Amino acid sequence: MIGRLRIACWMLRCGAGFAVCLALASHASAQNPLHVRIDQLIESDNRVPAAPVASDAEFLRRVSLDLIGMPPSAEDLRAFLADASPEKRVVAIDRLLASPQFVRHLTTTLDVMLMERRRNQHIKQEDWYPWLYESVKANKPWNQLAREILAADGVDPAMRPAVRFYLDRESEPNLLTRDTGRIFFGVDMQCAQCHNHPLIDDYLQADYFGLYAFFSGGFAFTAPDKQIYYAERASGEVTFASVFEKDSQDATAPKLLGMPELAEPHFYPGDEYSVAPSDTVRPIPKFSRRSTLAELATNGSHRQFNENIANRLWAHLLGRGLVHPLDLHHPANPPSHPELLKLLGEEFARMNFDMRSFLREIALSQTYQRAYDLPAGLIEQSNAAGATLQELQTQLAALKEQAQQSEAACDAAVAEWNAAREALKPVQKELADARAKSAEIHKKFAAAEKAVADAQAQLTAQQAIAASLTETSAKAAETVQKLPQDAELAQAAQVFVKKLEEIKTQIASLEKNVADKQAALQAPTAELNASRAPIDEILARRQPLADVVLAKQQAVVAARQKMLDDRTAATRIGQRVESLTLFTSLAPQQQSLAASQGAIAQRETELAAAAKAIEDYAPVVTEKQAALQLADAELTKANEALQALKAEETRRAKLIETVAQAETQTRAALEQLKDDADLTAAADKLKQKNELLQTDLTEYRKTVTAGETTATAAAQKREAASSDVSAAQTEMTNRTNVRTTAEQAVAAAHAQAAADQQTLDKTISDLAVRWEGQFGTSPLKPLTAEQLAWSVMQVTGVYERYLNISRAELDKNEPLSDEARNDPAQLTAREWKVEQLTYQKLLGSVGAFVRTYGSGEANPPGEFFATVDQALFAGNAGTVNSWVAPATKNVTERMISEADLNAAANDLYLTLLNRLPTAAESAAVVAYLQSRPEEKSACAQELAWALLNTAEFRFNH
Repeated sequence: MIGRLRIACWMLRCGAGFAVCLALASHASAQNPLHVRIDQLIESDNRVPAAPVASDAEFLRRVSLDLIGMPPSAEDLRAFLADASPEKRVVAIDRLLASPQFVRHLTTTLDVMLMERRRNQHIKQEDWYPWLYESVKANKPWNQLAREILAADGVDPAMRPAVRFYLDRESEPNLLTRDTGRIFFGVDMQCAQCHNHPLIDDYLQADYFGLYAFFSGGFAFTAPDKQIYYAERASGEVTFASVFEKDSQDATAPKLLGMPELAEPHFYPGDEYSVAPSDTVRPIPKFSRRSTLAELATNGSHRQFNENIANRLWAHLLGRGLVHPLDLHHPANPPSHPELLKLLGEEFARMNFDMRSFLREIALSQTYQRAYDLPAGLIEQSNAAGATLQELQTQLAALKEQAQQSEAACDAAVAEWNAAREALKPVQKELADARAKSAEIHKKFAAAEKAVADAQAQLTAQQAIAASLTETSAKAAETVQKLPQDAELAQAAQVFVKKLEEIKTQIASLEKNVADKQAALQAPTAELNASRAPIDEILARRQPLADVVLAKQQAVVAARQKMLDDRTAATRIGQRVESLTLFTSLAPQQQSLAASQGAIAQRETELAAAAKAIEDYAPVVTEKQAALQLADAELTKANEALQALKAEETRRAKLIETVAQAETQTRAALEQLKDDADLTAAADKLKQKNELLQTDLTEYRKTVTAGETTATAAAQKREAASSDVSAAQTEMTNRTNVRTTAEQAVAAAHAQAAADQQTLDKTISDLAVRWEGQFGTSPLKPLTAEQLAWSVMQVTGVYERYLNISRAELDKNEPLSDEARNDPAQLTAREWKVEQLTYQKLLGSVGAFVRTYGSGEANPPGEFFATVDQALFAGNAGTVNSWVAPATKNVTERMISEADLNAAANDLYLTLLNRLPTAAESAAVVAYLQSRPEEKSACAQELAWALLNTAEFRFNH
């Protein structure tokens, strides 16, 4: 389920087994090659099984990009994959290291590291880059290269390019302090210039100015011929004060990071220079702080210098440093593997800072050759990590206590050092006063000495004229003797004689002036000599105190290093504890996820049952509703019949009432017309009719009563049916509520499972980052702008095409002799020359990529970024589009001529991404080519362009 997710596999190694593992690593045989010891330290320190070794295709792409700055050709990749030799990776590494492309790529890497794409203001790129290239080609040791750069002044024409590091930073001391600290020692102390670093406890203002003191006297000197050099003035201690603390002024002599202050030789005021400064003369102090910096840093004994470059070369191949970011070495950002970093620094120095050999050892390691993917079975192992976590927590507590003790010891050492400095201050003040007094006297001495020099210069000039005139006069006299009749010549000879006499008179005067000036010099000379005696006496008293200060500072340096090491160890174990704590949460999180996923099934079962209950009861509701409808119909019918009966009853009752009224009226008439037989008969007949109607009504009311009974029964039946429907609907509502509750439970279970999955994914993602930082897998590394340019040119056939063009030009203009064609050394030299010519031809194209994909001037390369400008360049600039056009058997031309579309897809992926396509990818390529068979060329170009713009191509995997 985890697939390609990057997650550390924290295999438990506890108890005696773990102790044995550490012992094996710490006592690794000195006979083991460095790459073996790298793997031993990585394995023992990580306590986890690493990812498997990368596939052959992934390895060759990676090592080619890292060593020569471009991927392998499809032909080289096919040959490598077909090679069954167990040593083929070693052979491939050595072949790449011996190539001119390796020198080119490493030169470019060092160029970007040292100059960070700065514009060429004082030293031309045409001078700087070839010098750097020849240095790398000659396999110049890094410490020698660094020494030449740090000590450069630009005077020696052969070494002038090296001064670019200083001059193109305008010789500005603060900028040089920051960049020297970052690039050569791995510490960016810019924020410690005005105060101790606000975020990094161990970057102190005193350290900043200790390094700054090496550059405080430096400046750009413009010679009379307008040539610019780097020059130094002799300078004393550098004073500084924190902007956050009043009365915090302090002073420091030059001090290299991790070392005590430099004990500089003492010179009397006025004696500091081998060449004294003037407006037209570059000063040369007798003691060069920069030369001392260059020597102390590069002599192989300076740990931070050694480990910084080892860390940078490690990052050059693996994409991140053991310390990352590369210029933030400090205890709060400890090395992922301190013992390994220490080993790499020591071994690099031991191998005489041979960059090629050092990179070879890293490339040979399994750590470098690890796959991007991680081993399986990670969740199962997290349960067993508790014991290791407890062990590390115990170790962390001890380390924290040890760090506190070493911090207290460091504070005590600093206090003793400060006390010794305080004891030295009065004597320092005496010395400063004595030197100031001697300096004032020296000014008078210098003026008198200059007067002597000026007088002597005038005398020397006249003496030179006199010597010339004497020789000329003698030759003129000799000529006159040979030509006595030449009056003009005799007159000229007399002029020389007269002029010589005048010069001799002037010389006598100048000799007296020199004698007078020399006599005048005696007093200031004596006064100057006298002023130096107090200095000597103070120096004698100062020396024991200075020795104490030095001893105390050495103790501070040792105590501080111990404190930093202990802090580093505690921080690193703390990070291990955090990682292992995170790892041990994997199993519970997986269990929670499994439980929530199980709850989903249970809740969905309950929901299905609730839905089934509703489904099963629905016919009952329908039946009850049908019965209610029938009862409604019966009730309606009964009520209608009853209403008809009652209407008839009412009619009959009204008829009876009418007949009764008629009878009553007839009877009233009889009262007026007594014995009227017709009225009597009518009244009797009406009475009979009324009685008959009454009898019929009584009988009819029985029918009405029966109708009422029927209606009542129908109403009762309807009420019962309605009650049954209500009960059924209530039951259905209850069942529906059960289903709603079940639906909500299912939704809640899904939400809980999603939350549990998100938590697990976040943990896996966090562990993946930590695991990559531990080099358990190969870190993902983006291509630099230069790598991207050369890679695109390589896979599109542009590079090969220009190689062939350059080779043809050389064959035409500088044909090889038959002897040379049979000489491997000359053939190799020829290929280097072909590469150089090709580089010159393609340099403009590389520049376009650098401007678009580079990190910008004076910006160190940072994290990977993609911009709109890059997208526009790739899509609209025309460069990439033109390169993917079919040409000279490049990949698109081969695809066009290939009848087997699956083979074309394989060739496309092997050439551009150095791997075979997946089945889906191959099918997509085939489908795209088939979609426009009449435009196969355009389709092939579009496919190539698309792959060149994938994230996969822009990274080293």
